[in-house]
Amino acid sequence: MPRLTGVVVSPIGRFALFANVGGGRPLVMSEGDHLGAAVIEAIVAGEVTVRGPEGAVVLRSTFDENAVPVKPAVPVVPSTPVAPRLPMPFRTSSRAVRTN
Repeated sequence: MPRLTGVVVSPIGRFALFANVGGGRPLVMSEGDHLGAAVIEAIVAGEVTVRGPEGAVVLRSTFDENAVPVKPAVPVVPSTPVAPRLPMPFRTSSRAVRTN
């Protein structure tokens, strides 16, 4: 079974992200999808329940210990602190306001 790399729970759905054994893009699965001989039964924050021939198994996401760190394409430079923006002073209009 592929390694669970992440879980997304949002208002639009619940998704389990599995590492693609052949490399490339991860497999994005939903509840009810088949993963080999197993079926994804439930997806909740942080874990996925999969039922296969051996029964139900709860998976939690893990990192690939053999992964090689990737250098960022653009050097990371600490941002310069920006002074907080002060509110604009209140201005009164020079136009007369007409009331009826």
